[in-house]
Amino acid sequence: MTEKVDVMRCWRDEKNPEKLANQFERAVNIMTFDEKEFVVNMNVQPFVTQAIFTEFSLYWLRKMAWLHENKHTDPRNEYVAKKAFHIITVVPALTDFYAMYNYQGFITGKEMGFERRFSVLLVEQLGNTHRTLQETISEIVFEWMIETPLKIEFYENISRELKILDEL
Repeated sequence: MTEKVDVMRCWRDEKNPEKLANQFERAVNIMTFDEKEFVVNMNVQPFVTQAIFTEFSLYWLRKMAWLHENKHTDPRNEYVAKKAFHIITVVPALTDFYAMYNYQGFITGKEMGFERRFSVLLVEQLGNTHRTLQETISEIVFEWMIETPLKIEFYENISRELKILDEL
């Protein structure tokens, strides 16, 4: 439990995406890490922390979809990459969201705020980790997108598609 509390504090307080990526990777890369418990803990974090994690989650979906599109997967992350690709193709609102991110780490447009730059840098840092860990992070992202308390149609559409995929 201590590890999960520490990772929540990191998501809430860390302003350096590289440090957060390293801390999150260390916390997630243990056999006893519980994705559902992480989501439960994220649900009680301040709105700003939830919003940053949600922003990260949306860019993570795009990164995983890019890996699928470009055949940079193997059996360890193939399923989650394919699932992410499905989500971004069936939720049209994501197209506008991804307009300033080319999913290889380059940010276009100077209008991107701190939160988006932070999320993109965090995704790129974690996107270079091993494929088994990519799978674990993706499962956390999927669980968060299903359980997110941010009740906005955009997120609810993603949640609905993930629930449909989970039922298949």
